[in-house]
Amino acid sequence: MLSGSDQRAPAVVAVRRWVTTALRLRQELSRHPRLRGRRDLAVLLDRIDAGCRSELELWGYDRVFSGPQFAELERQVPVRVGGRSHLLDCFDRRALLAVELDGRQHHDSPAQRERDLARDAAVAELGILAVRYAHRRLTTDPRGCREQVLRLAEVRRRQPGDRSQ
Repeated sequence: MLSGSDQRAPAVVAVRRWVTTALRLRQELSRHPRLRGRRDLAVLLDRIDAGCRSELELWGYDRVFSGPQFAELERQVPVRVGGRSHLLDCFDRRALLAVELDGRQHHDSPAQRERDLARDAAVAELGILAVRYAHRRLTTDPRGCREQVLRLAEVRRRQPGDRSQ
């Protein structure tokens, strides 16, 4: 039996590639009330429904940016800038702080890096500071990532200015 990310990957990838939707997977799940791991799959589908599209996002939400100190951190928040929509992995509205979880698969090439930089500049027009954490840092130094985000949020909340986003 598959476990962990190997178990979650088929659903995450299928939805990300538009092969299916979380709703269709949930409908299929409802037809199998005794399925082993059913509760875990239902939780996964809730997260996919909320916008999670990568294993790193799921891992980061569960193991890095969780707990009461991150209660204000919203997940998968859409913002519009200059007629374009952008989806922020995590967003602290009061601090105007976006936390991006950059997995190797979608953020490693020079073209992808350029796209990320352009996106960060676009959301900066709204006063949002985007902070990016790569797979390696998130998985080897989760405590350091947590502490840095908490410090940044505290500093940003103390700064004067309009925080009405």
